[in-house]
Amino acid sequence: MLHVYLTATWRPRSHQALPFFLLLLLALLALPRLGWTQAPAISTVLNADGTLRSGAQGSFDAKGYQLSYGQNGQPVLRPGASEWSPLGGAAPGQQNGTISFVDAVAVSGSTIYVGGRFTMAGGVPANFVAKWDGTQWSGLANGVGGPVNALAVNGNILYAGGYFTSAGSVSTNYVAQWDGTQWSSLGTGTTNGVNSNVFALTVSGGILYVGGQFTTAGGITANRVAKWDGTSWSSLGTGTANGVGNIVQAIAVSGTSVYVGGQFTTAGGSTANRVAKWDGTSWSSLGTGTANGVSDWVHALAVDGNTVYLGGDFTKAGGADASRLAKWDGTQWSNLGGYGVNNGVRALALAGNRLFVGGFFTGTGVAGTQQIAQWDGTSWSSLNTGTASAVNEQVRALAVSNNTLVVGGLFTTAGGAMANYVARWNGTSWSSVGPGTPNGVNSTVTALAVSGTNVYVAGNFTQAGEVEANRVAKWDGTRWSSLGSGMNFGVTSLAVSGTTLYAGGHFTRAGGVTANRVAKWDGTNWSSLGTGAANGVGGTVFSLVVSGSTVYVGGQFETAGGQDVAYLAQWNGTQWSRVGGGVDGRVFALAVSGTTFYVGGDFTRAGGQPVSKVAKWDGTSWSSLGAGVTGTVNALAASSTGVYVGGRFTTVGTLSTTSVAHWDGTQWSNLGTGTSGGTQGAGPIFSLAVSGNTLYAGGDFSIAGGQPANWVARWDGTNWSSLGTGATNGTNYSVAALASSGNTLYVGGAFLTAGGLAASNIASYVPASPTLAMAKSSDSAPLALYPNPVHTAATLSGARPQTLVQVLDVLGRPVLTTTADATGTARLQLPATLRTGVYVVRSGTQTTRLVVQ
Repeated sequence: MLHVYLTATWRPRSHQALPFFLLLLLALLALPRLGWTQAPAISTVLNADGTLRSGAQGSFDAKGYQLSYGQNGQPVLRPGASEWSPLGGAAPGQQNGTISFVDAVAVSGSTIYVGGRFTMAGGVPANFVAKWDGTQWSGLANGVGGPVNALAVNGNILYAGGYFTSAGSVSTNYVAQWDGTQWSSLGTGTTNGVNSNVFALTVSGGILYVGGQFTTAGGITANRVAKWDGTSWSSLGTGTANGVGNIVQAIAVSGTSVYVGGQFTTAGGSTANRVAKWDGTSWSSLGTGTANGVSDWVHALAVDGNTVYLGGDFTKAGGADASRLAKWDGTQWSNLGGYGVNNGVRALALAGNRLFVGGFFTGTGVAGTQQIAQWDGTSWSSLNTGTASAVNEQVRALAVSNNTLVVGGLFTTAGGAMANYVARWNGTSWSSVGPGTPNGVNSTVTALAVSGTNVYVAGNFTQAGEVEANRVAKWDGTRWSSLGSGMNFGVTSLAVSGTTLYAGGHFTRAGGVTANRVAKWDGTNWSSLGTGAANGVGGTVFSLVVSGSTVYVGGQFETAGGQDVAYLAQWNGTQWSRVGGGVDGRVFALAVSGTTFYVGGDFTRAGGQPVSKVAKWDGTSWSSLGAGVTGTVNALAASSTGVYVGGRFTTVGTLSTTSVAHWDGTQWSNLGTGTSGGTQGAGPIFSLAVSGNTLYAGGDFSIAGGQPANWVARWDGTNWSSLGTGATNGTNYSVAALASSGNTLYVGGAFLTAGGLAASNIASYVPASPTLAMAKSSDSAPLALYPNPVHTAATLSGARPQTLVQVLDVLGRPVLTTTADATGTARLQLPATLRTGVYVVRSGTQTTRLVVQ
């Protein structure tokens, strides 16, 4: 078994540093394991894309990793034979926070537990509940079977409550306990736990108090609140009047008093408006008469002695004004600061004389206070840092431990920095929970475009890596950047022409300027296509394509630039116009090949001529593609032999096929049995990309050509195959966007892993190539260059026919990409800006040197 140890300092200061580094790696690959002391794993110093982190030094165990080429030709180390790479961020397992919303937080010493609606935490699987031990994230066995609303800790026992009926492999009805090793139910048999959803948990004196929507606990009547003593369940009160009359959202305990808040108006059979107290014997309201309690839902409670703080949706307490916050001192009600907050409160936590308040409010009477604030008994203050807001979205959970406030919710930034749904506040500054910055983007990717080494990504996200990026961002191979202030609503399509990027979607503003559903980015600023209120188009854009100086736009609109069009329009750089009378239904896909323009969607006529969901425009007239297809067309990809069509259909022309087919200009052909499976079983395709002789397809499928393929697959002209384990994790996920550049495929959509690696909605795939150590053996079939040295152009011979040919600089970046012809020959016309020096020419497994003078 081969073990690789690296002892090197990776600090590239010049082009000359890389060849030495490569030689070192090649030499080490040939060494057997030496009798050295145990070295840390190589994963501890790898970036997410498999490159070494800058400044890494020491000895590292590379067992299980393979040295190969990255997406730009650079040397990378990947686990096993993985061909996938996430875009940006820390190494797998090192991302901060969770993948989705946090609704509950509990702290025990330096350990933080979070619960919510996520299935990953820090890049590792964690079904709805996870643990941060101060160093790394981990799941708790298989987690629980549904969202977690509440957590509570008692010694080494963690309690979780929510919408689930299983924990690990055990049946647990809506509440369960974790002892550090395994899950177990609270009670035995089918009546364990409670009979409906749990929203609140708290522990006092070894007793667990549970609140929610249930009416039984352990098989006995317990109306929305119950207690578990470690052995058995009991209600709070006796007879049919036990408990409260509707949902319990919050529980807090002080001494022998148990306070509950929620939606109810009775407790123990007597009036108690949304909040009540259990003294161990009987229920009572907080305040007397009809004005007792508060006027609307209570979602949070915090208790300090006889003082009870309430947060929720109410505007009155004890009949007096109290906006979403109130205090009960044991005798009377009062508001906080004469105002409270201006919208819902969802969490409260006390630390000494400070009350922390979280929710989705945007004001407390203090300018700039939103989502979270603190009250010192006299005045409000924010938890902002400088010009950066505390958090950028709703707060759902708060917990205090060792002078640190732990916050959970729907946010993705804290103090202006990336913090995925959970963060910490030390009284002065914010920090994420977990090292590193996450790869990818924080929501669905729906469009991709590639220009040189730049990958443009668009969708519904607001964050790319650690950068705020509203619905559109750029990845330059090393880092993420925003494109101005982005868009105000989702982007569905992208197209690049030279240095100009075009974007289409649902938005009405781009970079702060009015741009109706379509806009262009010149590298510095966004601008609209057209001027005045009638710029752009009158409805959603689903597809964009550029041909020469013309931009074609398709979607669900009937006007462009104020003129009547029918779902399809063209922009010539100055004005909008129709395309041959348009079509009679939505356009989802566009493709251009030479002077031929293809359109796909759910229309039945083009320019007045009968067509079936797909048509061709030659610049003068429309024509059908045979008998067309029987269902919706979502994607098109032009090739040298015609056009590939993907969507949701079962026949093309007279052929039976599923979701994908090819039109050669004369007739239709199917691609094996196409795709199937997925969340709905129909296997629809949403995106297509052509690279050389290979077609890549992405969508909502699990089978391609009868073979397992998770949401992305390739067709080589004869057979379908998967791309490793594909893009995976969770349900209702899919691949919505593909873009090919050289031998790299970029994949975007709604997924959490790619090829088994954590990859948030965007990843790249490079087909398997030999390891760098093996590549040298290709000299047995050498490539030949003439002339060499060269000044402007050279001819390459000896390559395999129709293979990709790349010229790489010393950093492994492609500076020229072409394809060998049928004789294995390629003309290398070098860019005029290429500097003198030594370059590598690569074709498949073959390499040779090129000297530029």
